Amino acid sequence: MLDSARSVLGVNPDSAAAIVEHALPLAEDEKHQAMGQELLAEAQFRAGRKAAAVRAYGHGIELARRTQDDQLRARLLNGAGTVFRSVGQYDVALEYHLSSLTLFDSLGNSIGKAQALHDMAEALLLLGQENEAWQAHQRALNLRLAEDHQHGIAESYNSLGRIYWRRREVDSALVLFQAALTQQKKLGLLRSEVAISLNDIGNVHLGTGDVARAMEYYREAQGIAESTGDRNILALVSKSLAVGYRTMGDCSRAIMYLEQAEDMAQTMRLGALLGDVYEERSRCAEAMNQETEALHYYRRTIHVRDSLRSLINTQRLKEAEFFYLHERQELQQQDFESSRAQDLVVFAVVVSILLAIVALIALYVLRLKAKANRDLQTKNDKIHDMNVQLKELNTELANSEMRYRLLFEHLPVGVFLFDAHLMLMQVNDSFVEILGGTRESLEGMNLNELRDKRILHALRSALDGQKGAYEGEYELITGKGSTDISIRTAPVRDTDDSTLFGIGFVLDISNWKRIERELIESKELAEQADKMKNAFITNISHEIRTPLNIIMGYFGILQADLRERLSTEELDHFSKVDLAVRRLLRTVDQILNLSILESGTFTLNIESVSLFSLIEELVEEMRPLAEEKGLKVLITPSCENVTIEVDRYSFSHAVRNVLDNAVKFTDEGTISVSLACRDRQASVIIEDTGIGMSDKYIQRLYLSFSQEEDGYSRPYEGLGLGLTLTQRYIDANNGTILVRSKKGLGTTFTIGIPILAGANASPEKGLVGETDADVILPADGPPRVLVVEDDPETQKFLNLILSEDYALRFADSAPAAWDILVDEAFDLILMDISLRGEEDGLHLTQRIRENPDIAHVPIIAVTAHAFADDRQRSLDAGCNDYLPKPFRMKQLRELVEQFVR
Repeated sequence: MLDSARSVLGVNPDSAAAIVEHALPLAEDEKHQAMGQELLAEAQFRAGRKAAAVRAYGHGIELARRTQDDQLRARLLNGAGTVFRSVGQYDVALEYHLSSLTLFDSLGNSIGKAQALHDMAEALLLLGQENEAWQAHQRALNLRLAEDHQHGIAESYNSLGRIYWRRREVDSALVLFQAALTQQKKLGLLRSEVAISLNDIGNVHLGTGDVARAMEYYREAQGIAESTGDRNILALVSKSLAVGYRTMGDCSRAIMYLEQAEDMAQTMRLGALLGDVYEERSRCAEAMNQETEALHYYRRTIHVRDSLRSLINTQRLKEAEFFYLHERQELQQQDFESSRAQDLVVFAVVVSILLAIVALIALYVLRLKAKANRDLQTKNDKIHDMNVQLKELNTELANSEMRYRLLFEHLPVGVFLFDAHLMLMQVNDSFVEILGGTRESLEGMNLNELRDKRILHALRSALDGQKGAYEGEYELITGKGSTDISIRTAPVRDTDDSTLFGIGFVLDISNWKRIERELIESKELAEQADKMKNAFITNISHEIRTPLNIIMGYFGILQADLRERLSTEELDHFSKVDLAVRRLLRTVDQILNLSILESGTFTLNIESVSLFSLIEELVEEMRPLAEEKGLKVLITPSCENVTIEVDRYSFSHAVRNVLDNAVKFTDEGTISVSLACRDRQASVIIEDTGIGMSDKYIQRLYLSFSQEEDGYSRPYEGLGLGLTLTQRYIDANNGTILVRSKKGLGTTFTIGIPILAGANASPEKGLVGETDADVILPADGPPRVLVVEDDPETQKFLNLILSEDYALRFADSAPAAWDILVDEAFDLILMDISLRGEEDGLHLTQRIRENPDIAHVPIIAVTAHAFADDRQRSLDAGCNDYLPKPFRMKQLRELVEQFVR
């Protein structure tokens, strides 16, 4: 089918374009599609549809790039440059020709290189660079002569001839035009190139005054143009014939040919030729003394060459009319003065007496004429400058229009224009690609007929003068599925602020929506995983602490019962078991606490705390372990009236970790603890005489699982998490931690914490139920204690250590405990948090506090949930105190005694 299109291209470019458009969808691959686009572009160009030609060349260039066919791409680039050159985009055309030249040169294609050089020279000539154009044509001619490319040689002769004709080197121009014509006829060509050569030769003869010879060449060119159907050349030749007939004085026939040329120039959008036609019509009218008609066509000449927006206005037309009439008046005046001078000369011959007077008058007249000539020349120069300016502005307008068209067509965003009746006026390629259908089916379509009506509100908003928007799913025009789109519309207003039409932008957001859905799913999965992790941490803490509580409890009972009967060595065995259990508990606590900190679920419960009391309590807790190693522990009383605001759980753990390390890494000597308070900053200084640390290790001191000596031979056990947790706890409480150490000379840690503004010594915030009003006086007999615990082994252990001093009742679930509380009175409740069944210990505590009959009974949370937020939740639910498992018998007894006595 492409061969059929080529065969009719010269005669009927419209038919050729239709054949190619029908053939393109049937192309077997992208290479054949690119070849089809090349043929379509040439047909559209010959038919005068230059915007369509640009689009076809653009598609072809992209297809040739994808198929890596550089020969085809070079031809397409050169063809696109020819179209841009025809619409006045000379600088853009030059860029395309240069790109084509570079490609042909790299491929070693001399014929293609010569063609690109030739077309580049044509663009340079239009840009006013005549010398550079001549040089490029010479290079093209030399290449064609070397390749014996006869058709190209003829084309180069013709182009060089036109340059010589521009330079008024008539003989050289005529020789080259004749050489080009001879070469073309030798090749047997009967096409546009021959017609152009004949027209150029005719122009030379017309310029030299040989009108008859010129008309012969024009008529021969006309016959060839008519036979090929090339209306571009036919319009040019018709204008040349008109000039010939006007020169011969036959203005009627000249006007007939000018009307033909005008009609074809308008159809083919040949703006420059149309301006020349109107200018020739003005000259014909002037030759026929039709001044009004001449002025009319002179105006049309200016109008065609002027900017379509603002560069021609009423004032300039009036000036042109004034200049034209004024020039004619001056010419008439000159004719009159010339006639009068002749009369005076004749009269001077007859009347010799008046010779001197006549000479003076003649001299005066000559001066007036010279002045008139100078004035006329000045006005002619002004008109010339005006024409040059109008031509430049017209070129700029054409360039601007072409840039807008290219921008509109190649934007990656769909753009569409619609009128007040929701009729689509214009769309670009991206719009067609996104919404489906074809450009032909969309342009002129009423948007009320869209398959999907959801975007109509956004369109009507623009027509109402407002911005509109739609974002969501859209059913394609073709009915084949749907896509996610984003539409924005806006009004386009006239100078009086009235809405002319609407403009819209549409973007395919399918990928964005898909990514958004994937992100939401990922977020939900992450949240689910985080919940599972938190549940795992909570459950593993409970499941480890509960059996450890039983182990430590029974171990404490055995140790107490057998203490009097055991040797020192056997007691040391018990001590080592106790240390091992503590180490296991500490390891579990460190791992779980680090997991909570890294998951971001750790919460602070800030309270006012007496700094010295807290540090003293922690030192006394550590003292037995230190003294067991033979270490001396010193604490210097200071800052006794200072209160700080911290999370007691995390701050205590931080200080406890530093104290434990001091004991662990000090084999002999002293551990000193002191406090310093200054400028609203308190410092806790813990100094030991232990093994110290190297500078290299201090740099990674706070890294997780970091120890100075690793491997199987390390002298000290532990995970290396203590100081990691310490730093994070201190940071969470807005504090600082510094370390100074020398290997073998001991270590000093300084923990800084802000002092509560305006605070003096004050008791710590009391726990619920610690006031005198809340203390329940014991009834007759031993105090009654209800133990709510679902673990049978823990029940046995608590019964073993408390039954001698208290009357115990046990309940293994919340309903059982409630039934007992309703029927019996108790002095204290020991509440486990995790209970079998639907109700846990916290909810049961809340129910107890809501019942006025039993709300006064103190409740101690005794649980394996041992994190800081577990303690706070217990207190918030209504517990009076909190005891985490595992615990010492002494701790439990002292706490129970506190509430029942």
